[in-house]
Amino acid sequence: KNLKPGRYYKYFILATAKKGSERRVIATSTMVHAITNGGTTCNYKAVKLTAYRNKVVTLKKNQLIHLKAKGVPASSKRKVKSHRALRFESTNNSVAVVGAKTGRLRAKKQGRCYVYVYAQNGQFQRIRVIVK
Repeated sequence: KNLKPGRYYKYFILATAKKGSERRVIATSTMVHAITNGGTTCNYKAVKLTAYRNKVVTLKKNQLIHLKAKGVPASSKRKVKSHRALRFESTNNSVAVVGAKTGRLRAKKQGRCYVYVYAQNGQFQRIRVIVK
C-alpha cells in the first residue's frame, strides 16, 4: 500500500528465533530491488542463461566453466535501471563453487547441486550441476 509509482524499493526477509526474552536473527533472504510501475524504467521479467540452455551441466572434478546470463526487461520501450549486476550462487559450495559476480564455476567433488543466477528484483534461473 501507498507505494509511489516509478520508485525503487529494497526488500529482504529476516527469520528470527526467540530465546528467552531476546530475539536473534537465524537467516536472511537475498536482497531484492524492485521498481513500481508508472515510471520511465522497469524491472527484469526473466533471467536467461545464454550458454548451457539445457539447464544441466555435467563436470569432472576440478573442471572449470564460465556461466553467462542476461536479464530480459519487462518492457522493450523502457530501460532497466540497474543497482547491481546479475549474481550467481551455488546451493552446495563443497560440490561446486561459483563466483558471485563472474559466473566462473569450478567443480570441487563428486555430487549434485544447483547454481542460481539472480537479477536485482528477485527473478532467477537455475542450472543443475552434476560432478562425476
